[in-house]
Amino acid sequence: APLQSLGRLEAHRRGLIVGLKNDPEQAEALVPDFDWILVESCVLEGWCPLTRPFRDAGKPVLALEYAELGATPETVCDDARRYGLSAQIKRRELDAWHLPGR
Repeated sequence: APLQSLGRLEAHRRGLIVGLKNDPEQAEALVPDFDWILVESCVLEGWCPLTRPFRDAGKPVLALEYAELGATPETVCDDARRYGLSAQIKRRELDAWHLPGR
């Protein structure tokens, strides 16, 4: 984690924030070194509870769920709300199309 801490400090000096992508197994250890976390498919795959260290620290948890994997507002939004996630449903090619979690 020393490298992450150094990177975060340098980013903050430059007016930037640092995010973690898809490493929920290490969230507890890494939460001090990152400002937010982006997770993909945690609702459909059932591992959103692993993001709790970020939520407990008051840091944003951004969730992307993919339409091609079966994500719909009905399958995603209630769980995303329950876990305090900011959710979007996207296509895997990450074009402009999206459905917001409601």
